[in-house]
Amino acid sequence: MTDKRHARLRHACIHVFTATIYYHRWREESKLLAQRSEQTVSNLKTEISKYKQYGEELTVQLQHFKLERKELLGQLQKLSNANSLLQQQLVEAETHVESTTSQLSTLVTRERSLLHEKRALHRQLDKAKVKISRIGR
Repeated sequence: MTDKRHARLRHACIHVFTATIYYHRWREESKLLAQRSEQTVSNLKTEISKYKQYGEELTVQLQHFKLERKELLGQLQKLSNANSLLQQQLVEAETHVESTTSQLSTLVTRERSLLHEKRALHRQLDKAKVKISRIGR
């Protein structure tokens, strides 16, 4: 029985030794996996922090663009109002020009008519003077 016990003890020692080897391998692999996991988590946290900062920058830009848009819309409204006023003034000026042109045309026509009448009266006056001078001779 001593040999059997000795064999069992030897077998148990081999088993314990093998288990110890596996345990140390597992422990080292676990440490490496834990280190890799921690590094990955750290990298991801850094990346998340960068994305948060980028998101904050984008939010600031968005607020700036919204403010700029509001200002531009205000300017556009002012320009639109000014344009409407100028269009109204243009229509009024064109109406005034048409009216003035019509009045001027009427005055020019009347002046021509008066000049024509004046010439006719001068001719009649000249004829009358000639008749008077013939009568007086």
